[in-house]
Amino acid sequence: MLIAALSVSFLTGIEQNSNVPQQVKSQVSVNLAGNVPFISESDARELMAEAGVSEDVINEVVDQNEASQTDGLRAALAVLAVMGAIALFFTQRIAKQQPRPAPA
Repeated sequence: MLIAALSVSFLTGIEQNSNVPQQVKSQVSVNLAGNVPFISESDARELMAEAGVSEDVINEVVDQNEASQTDGLRAALAVLAVMGAIALFFTQRIAKQQPRPAPA
């Protein structure tokens, strides 16, 4: 869930960002499709610098990645909260008193 939310949020943010060139958008899509959803900020900066991406674009991509991580965590926590609330419904069937031993 967390990985999916992170990937979708990041990809959507990059695709909608007009400051990111189409070539970078295409490469992001290819990398996400190739199961590369997590990369450290320093690795991302280094790889983009090696690829000749401008510092402004690097900053935009890194900022979007940070925002996507936050979105992914919020989505995962929301799912956990809903699951916890649903689990409370099923706890009504838990015994309130310890069963007594059978007479010998």
